[in-house]
Amino acid sequence: MLLSRIRVSPQALFRSGSQGSEAYAVHQLLWKMFSDGPERKRDFLFRNEGKESGLSLLVLSERAPVDVPGGVIITSKHYEPILREGDTFEFTVRINPILRSKLDGKRHDVMMHAKKTSTAGGTIDTLITKWLTARQEMLGCTFLPNSTFVSSYSPEKFRKRGHTIALTICEVGGLLQVTRPELLQTALRAGIGSGKAFGCGLLLLRRVRSHACAA
Repeated sequence: MLLSRIRVSPQALFRSGSQGSEAYAVHQLLWKMFSDGPERKRDFLFRNEGKESGLSLLVLSERAPVDVPGGVIITSKHYEPILREGDTFEFTVRINPILRSKLDGKRHDVMMHAKKTSTAGGTIDTLITKWLTARQEMLGCTFLPNSTFVSSYSPEKFRKRGHTIALTICEVGGLLQVTRPELLQTALRAGIGSGKAFGCGLLLLRRVRSHACAA
């Protein structure tokens, strides 16, 4: 895998002539950098990390991004974290935490789902921890008790080809312990949850050694 830092000027972001939101413009730009044909399926994850002078995108991919002329700077490195059963990592991930309601069959974010069910009144940290814990077996890890925290929880709306897309983006951090390395490797590549086209799902890990964090 490759982990790339892609810095994008405002001019480069909107050069494609997108009439949608900034998020959709980012989506289009990344497809230009990674799509090599109409049959190509998305094989990258990304997150937007800032806007100080344009955008800074962190992208995990199987292939190197194609350079786009003018206003785009790409730096890449190989990213193959060694995972062993019992290893502990700090994690951060941006998720779109949705659940399907048994009442109406529709998908809602965890807060709306809680309001419609008997779980109303739970804190956002509690609801997100429950959402992650329900997925930890298939992710190949255990989210350590009392370590998960939510640093932001933001309902967002994006314009895409004349339509409005609504989703909730939640920034989560904490500690996890590896239980099945092969499953966690798959989760790193595939991402967690939905909303990946809009910067969700990229799981970032930092190894914990002797109560100190090292890259």
